[in-house]
Amino acid sequence: MNETKGLPERAEKVAGVLAQAASGDSDRLHSGDVDKLKADLNSAREEWMAVDRTAFGARLRELGMGTDDILKVDGLLAKAQAGRFVRPRSVGKDARFDF
Repeated sequence: MNETKGLPERAEKVAGVLAQAASGDSDRLHSGDVDKLKADLNSAREEWMAVDRTAFGARLRELGMGTDDILKVDGLLAKAQAGRFVRPRSVGKDARFDF
């Protein structure tokens, strides 16, 4: 596994996508971006199990994401790592980030 900043490569890329999405005009993640993350957490669960939540949150902060969004993402990651399904509303349940 290639690691960047202590994170698996996929988690690093997702962090970049989420931070960029949150840096738009509202400086917040939109529901569609949250739903894409939810679907990815479900469909690529085995990859997300190895992600250190503290390191992922720190990377999001480093990339400029706001505290509320970081807490939202961390909560979703915690649920997924606990084996719970996080239900997306606006994208298919098998959607994934394309890397």
